[in-house]
Amino acid sequence: MYLFWFTIYYIHKIIKALSMDVVGITNEKKAIITTKAILSMDYLMNSNVVKMCRNLLVNKCMENGIQICSKKKDCVDVQMSEGEITEVWIPFAKDLMDVIMCLGVAPIRFKVVDKKMIPYVPKAGSYHLQIVTSNEGLVTYTLHDMQSPANLEAAPNSIVLHGFGYDPRSDGSLCSIMKVLEPTMRFMSSLSDCAMRAEELRCNPPIIVEKKEVSSEVKEGVDFDFFLDSDALKSNISSQYQRDEKSIQRLKHQQRLFSNAIMGNDSEQKKKVGRCDE
Repeated sequence: MYLFWFTIYYIHKIIKALSMDVVGITNEKKAIITTKAILSMDYLMNSNVVKMCRNLLVNKCMENGIQICSKKKDCVDVQMSEGEITEVWIPFAKDLMDVIMCLGVAPIRFKVVDKKMIPYVPKAGSYHLQIVTSNEGLVTYTLHDMQSPANLEAAPNSIVLHGFGYDPRSDGSLCSIMKVLEPTMRFMSSLSDCAMRAEELRCNPPIIVEKKEVSSEVKEGVDFDFFLDSDALKSNISSQYQRDEKSIQRLKHQQRLFSNAIMGNDSEQKKKVGRCDE
């Protein structure tokens, strides 16, 4: 009896310890947007057709200039020189539009210039993004250097802006504009390559073939003929028949039978010739 209660006591202790460990475990879901995926989207962004559309959008958005302000609630204009806006903030705004079209989010890093923190969009291929989805469904995005593993902290002086309507999924798959256009662009690129290859083969064929002119006209008595009809004074299509190998064989057979009926067969002709000789 003592052993029974002793066993029950320790089972209770084990269950309690396991329940405490389970409470401490977090089921956060992590995913990575790899450097290769970022480079792939950047490569598509540099195509001529996309560049033309991108320039049209950027010029339309920038035709009235940009406004730089601070604070979240009440936007207060920041006074800056014309050179600083032209050299720093307008290129940064254009790069921001490009990376949002490529990835759906905006990774930003900061550098110190003249004791000021200047934002910039890092070069594609120099970073990867990590997506962490909590148990409550909250998603956070962090930027990591190429050398840093995924389990380390984010790169210093970095932030990833999101909420533009093209946020990546929790598994790391992209939903950006360029990702949607990727299948169509790859199909058009493959179609263009096939057309260029066909044109090159047409201009410089591996085998030279000479075309022989063949007359397609059919001749009477060779390809076709007419049935004998005493009532029809003129040859028409209804009395026409096609002359082929079998019809020629049948015609020759009929001619042979007609000749034998008039002249006799070969054996009868030989008998007549023998009688004449006698």
